[in-house]
Amino acid sequence: MPVNIEIEELKNLGEKIRLHRQMLGYRQAELAELCGITDRTLREIESGSGKAKMETWYRLAQLLGMDIVLQQKPMSYPLRVPPPIV
Repeated sequence: MPVNIEIEELKNLGEKIRLHRQMLGYRQAELAELCGITDRTLREIESGSGKAKMETWYRLAQLLGMDIVLQQKPMSYPLRVPPPIV
């Protein structure tokens, strides 16, 4: 099942990628080549309009010295409890 990421979250992730890239002195073309993606794909990721495979996010994070962290959001609805096994 695909994970839905809000557009604002993608923009925030893209902005973080862009800021780290600039901080480390990479040009878009350099980082894209190291990551095995096109310049266009990296531009789209940084602008928040591009969808990338998880392995691409992982490679970008590695190259930029970042971690990918998943954390659970507070739930505003009750959890679905599976039926007991009998």
